[in-house]
Amino acid sequence: MNQIMVRCIESFQEFNRGNITCEVQEDEELQAELYEEAEEYFATDSKGRDVYVGKINFNGEIELEECFELIEGGCIDDKQ
Repeated sequence: MNQIMVRCIESFQEFNRGNITCEVQEDEELQAELYEEAEEYFATDSKGRDVYVGKINFNGEIELEECFELIEGGCIDDKQ
């Protein structure tokens, strides 16, 4: 499965019905894995919860959420 390393550039929390679904701190580095069927990247936060990181767009390029920057990887053909 393809993997990338990302850094969070702004701390954030996500909620669903008042419950925290994920929490990531500024400068935290995460390893995200590509779920090929959906062409989306997910990582896990410090408590093991799923964090949506980004997707592969129609041009085959990685499109990250605004709070992340790519620090390693970036080619969808990389195998790690």
